Amino acid sequence: MNNPDPELEKELDKVIQIISEAQDEDGYLNTYFTVKDREKRWTNLHEAHELYVAGHMIEAGCAHLSVFQKIR
Repeated sequence: MNNPDPELEKELDKVIQIISEAQDEDGYLNTYFTVKDREKRWTNLHEAHELYVAGHMIEAGCAHLSVFQKIR
């Protein structure tokens, strides 16, 4: 945030685009279940880490928005 890097920002935009294209139409985003075990989505919240991964994605989105709103 204190040292903006336009090249890094371009790379980040590419990664964000790739991730957004992997998201299901209903908003679900977890690569393991999207690629390997789609029918088991939301069936084992205690051990499958779906909420954990979702939390990381939400935090990353909030941090990205916060940082890049201040820069631009």
